[in-house]
Amino acid sequence: EDYQEAWNSYQAALAIYEEYDNDPLKKASVNAELAQLYYKAEMYGDALVYLEDNLAIYEKGWDEAAFRTLSEMALCKARLSRFDEALDDIEFAIEEGGRYDRNLEMLRKKGKILALQDEVRGEGLKEAAVCFKRYFEAQRDSIKASFMTMSSAERERYWMRIHSFVTD
Repeated sequence: EDYQEAWNSYQAALAIYEEYDNDPLKKASVNAELAQLYYKAEMYGDALVYLEDNLAIYEKGWDEAAFRTLSEMALCKARLSRFDEALDDIEFAIEEGGRYDRNLEMLRKKGKILALQDEVRGEGLKEAAVCFKRYFEAQRDSIKASFMTMSSAERERYWMRIHSFVTD
């Protein structure tokens, strides 16, 4: 895919924020979009630059956004074969960010990091399977509980919302 037009648009938005607004959270929003584009384009080092910038913004108050950013950094590091750093980051995000709803998603990311590590080093697949199993069991339980109270239209909207994960 050609991401050049999107990159140019986000870079222009970043320049506008820096010139006229300089709100760090707006900058973080644009940085996150740029990081996502670079990640999709398999330019993990470039994605990491924007995520690191965001982490510096968020570190002033560790909140859900900071832990999500750290988990995204961990995926980039794993894609760059920096597995020890990636696992340290995701473990910290899981342990310290556990009070947020995204903890299960971080567990899935840990499984992905371990699976990537296994492809390169030949180690980590069993632990990855444990992470994925725990993730899917929790998702199953959540879906069962939610579906009991949903109408058919609400169930359809639910599946449409999580479709992006299913294709991930």
